[in-house]
Amino acid sequence: MNIEDIRQGKEGDCFILSSILSILSSLGELYVSNIINEKNNEITFNYYIKNNDIFEKNALLFLYNEKEFNISSKNKDWVKKIEYGYIKQFYNNDISKLLNEGGIAFNVLENLTGYKSKIVINRLFDNKTQLYYEVCKETIINSEWKNDFIKYLDILFKKYPTLLIQKIWRILTNNIEKNNIEKNNIEKNNNVQIIPNNIYKINCPCVIGINGHLNNIDIPGIISEHLYSVVGISIDEYNNKYLHVVNPHYNVDARQTLYDNMNNNFTSNIVKSRYGIWSFNEIILFMSDITYSQL
Repeated sequence: MNIEDIRQGKEGDCFILSSILSILSSLGELYVSNIINEKNNEITFNYYIKNNDIFEKNALLFLYNEKEFNISSKNKDWVKKIEYGYIKQFYNNDISKLLNEGGIAFNVLENLTGYKSKIVINRLFDNKTQLYYEVCKETIINSEWKNDFIKYLDILFKKYPTLLIQKIWRILTNNIEKNNIEKNNIEKNNNVQIIPNNIYKINCPCVIGINGHLNNIDIPGIISEHLYSVVGISIDEYNNKYLHVVNPHYNVDARQTLYDNMNNNFTSNIVKSRYGIWSFNEIILFMSDITYSQL
């Protein structure tokens, strides 16, 4: 199993595939292999249901028919089988329901890991009629944002960019793979000292939601209304912060941003790659939410 096994082929299921990708990247192949067990073409799909804030493990048995749901053939079999089981269990055997109604990574991460998830920027209430922006303690009612969602995001992100970056960076640095960091690089206040130009792996499943445009201007190198997997963070020698992401789509333009110290600005190269590097200075322009599992 590896990240390249996951290749989204159709629109609408990125919330499942980006979650699987994040689980594989952070928790590893052994963990993912326990989601699906196969014997004589009969598959056991292991999943979790939250009951009174406690996750209960369940299992669904089925015979696999790869043609039943027409899941993208670009994915490896193990990926297709996990999505197949997810559709059977949570979408009543109906892939059209999944593609038409969609879903959120928050639920997928909880259902596949049994760990509580958290949406950092906007928290969807259970009735999905309100968005609560934790970073600025502001609630937006569905009737206000549903027809002009980007307008409100622009206002919030322009108003609170520094606080937003600090909050997300703190969450991510608290969840990087500590094995990559020497003990003497951790200060008394437990702030991790990141060594420049090293990529630090995120050790909890984490996905980022995308707007894809600011003030109705498309941002090259990212896909609008899409989910990417967060796989790592880094800083450069000038202490600029970066987010490393993987797109569940595989043959797309990717945005890779670096700092040009000679001209004191950031430059973005658009390359054919599923691997993106985003400066924290720019993600406030196109990020709608970030969701991670609380291990």
